[in-house]
Amino acid sequence: MVYRIFHFLVSLASRFYFKKIVIQGSMNIPEKGPVLLICNHPSSFFEAIILACFQHRTLHFLVRGDMFEKKWLKPILESTYQIPIYRSRDGFEKLRNNISTFEICFNKLSEGHAILIFPEGSTLMSRNLRSLQKGAARLAIGSLEAQKIQDLMVVPCGMNYSDVLHRGGEVRILMGSSMSVIEFLKNVPVNGDKLSLLTQQFYEALDKVVLSAPAEFDKNRFRTLEVIYRNSQSPESFQETEIHHKLLSKVAEHKQILNDLAADYTREFTSIDSLEFSVQSSFLKSIMRSVELVTSFILGIPGIITLGLPLIGAKIFTLKKIKHIEFVPPVRLALSLVLTILTMLLVGILGMIYIGIALTLILVVGIIFSLYIFNHFLNLSLSSRYLFNRRLNLQKRNLLSIRNQIISILLN
Repeated sequence: MVYRIFHFLVSLASRFYFKKIVIQGSMNIPEKGPVLLICNHPSSFFEAIILACFQHRTLHFLVRGDMFEKKWLKPILESTYQIPIYRSRDGFEKLRNNISTFEICFNKLSEGHAILIFPEGSTLMSRNLRSLQKGAARLAIGSLEAQKIQDLMVVPCGMNYSDVLHRGGEVRILMGSSMSVIEFLKNVPVNGDKLSLLTQQFYEALDKVVLSAPAEFDKNRFRTLEVIYRNSQSPESFQETEIHHKLLSKVAEHKQILNDLAADYTREFTSIDSLEFSVQSSFLKSIMRSVELVTSFILGIPGIITLGLPLIGAKIFTLKKIKHIEFVPPVRLALSLVLTILTMLLVGILGMIYIGIALTLILVVGIIFSLYIFNHFLNLSLSSRYLFNRRLNLQKRNLLSIRNQIISILLN
């Protein structure tokens, strides 16, 4: 029950936080039976809540064991199917608790449940996949040996953020082909190191769905190339992983010229999403966008007046109080959600006292809808920053020329 409530609320909140949520490959997760999801870990518990909300299986999560030491938090963690796992930094005594953790996981898998684990072992805000610990492989192999499960399917999940630190970014959830652990064991050499070999296979599978940036290439310029390349593709034939690996190939082949062109394209206008819209927009399209901006702002005023203060408060609190950058986005989302619910409860109570139940329901629904419209206004603003920028309009022909050069290299 608690899991379902959190599932609904976080799904809704995530769609407010992210401008765009792309999901590909969810059909690779089996409809039933034991399954182990492995995922990269750039932003604390954001990966867990997003994966729980945007695929069809109910998940059990392996999370930091020290979180269970907080008495107020432990019941919430347990009611949302979270399982403690301890790391070497937690001390030898705590590590011994992992014996019971693995037993719990083996039992859950034998009952046909789905478990999510982060084999990188820690969270770090990086686009690139890091080396994997052997815990996921140990869990996968151990579940077959301990519970005599017929097979265990493992699905690699890549969480790819355009900008997770700020509201209005994009997240791409990519799920690769499922892997059979029993098939892996059949092909392992007699004297082979099963844990190391399976961990390596996990790494190779994750590397296909984690959209890493080239280590030697400027990250902002690579982001520029990504956006231009995606915008040049037809949506109906769009496959994130295929596009990404083609882009990596072109960047490796034409590193210097693409680096220079991306730098020239964004030299004076650093917001690539807004630049792309403005460069490609006709005068009529710009006028229509302006009308949409004004309309959505006006309709969104009641929502932002009612809920603006708690949302801004959540942002300020997380930026000032949360020390580790990886925890800022999920804590901000969670705190925004809690403060929004409390504010709406207060509105509901006051409404029922002064205007009655029927009008209160209309008021609450109206405020939530208005906030949704204001959120749409904010998303439009992100891509409309240079809408009527005189300097950009004077340089538009040159910018289009640079953009066409980039596309020509990427597509040929």
